[in-house]
Amino acid sequence: MPFLGSTPVLSSGDGNFGSTITIGDGTAEDIMIKFDGNAVDYHIGLDDSTDKLTIGKGSTLGTTTAMSIDADGHILEPLQPACLAVSNSGSLTNMGTSSASNFVNNTIPLDTELYDRNGDYDTSNYTFTAPVAGKYEVTGFCKLEQLDTSGSTAQNWGELISTDQTSSMGMFLARDRYSVDTNFTYEKTTLFELDSGDTIIMRVKHYNVPNQTDFSADGSGPYNSWLNVRLVST
Repeated sequence: MPFLGSTPVLSSGDGNFGSTITIGDGTAEDIMIKFDGNAVDYHIGLDDSTDKLTIGKGSTLGTTTAMSIDADGHILEPLQPACLAVSNSGSLTNMGTSSASNFVNNTIPLDTELYDRNGDYDTSNYTFTAPVAGKYEVTGFCKLEQLDTSGSTAQNWGELISTDQTSSMGMFLARDRYSVDTNFTYEKTTLFELDSGDTIIMRVKHYNVPNQTDFSADGSGPYNSWLNVRLVST
């Protein structure tokens, strides 16, 4: 495999490279520049089998690729944090009785990943954990059933919860709109500033309602409840 060794290729005696340097001879082979670090190596190279310019960790081309550019100019980031979690088998029936003196909180059991680019979502506790500090776009969508209309102060609302922040998805008072118990969906998109290790969940909150509100799993889709998280900037 052609490479640039420890001795630079010079165009003159002043230590500068020439205006054009060609690595490789045009034959079908991978070409790579390796940055040999103390603890971690990095590489930039042409993966000739896929015709992609890749940047990644390690000394082997095509492994742990952080970014690549294909022949059509698309910039690909396969490890960029992004996930979509949905409810497939998890369900919550009769989600708890609340009164004027207490609230009931329920984390929505989004137990299935449709994708998780960097492995940051945990289906066992329905939690996204930020791998790096940055600004994360978070969108939540949740459907509840049997919202109560009997109480004069009965309230229901959804929330996107991070370690340090809460973004409400709107309060819904079924008694103001309907004469019978009804279903309702909550939706919210927000931008959270997270530190590395901060978490995000989606939950619903009830105030002064009987033990009858349900969250039903969607089975195989279409999904009525989901959470989408992606890193947009650091």
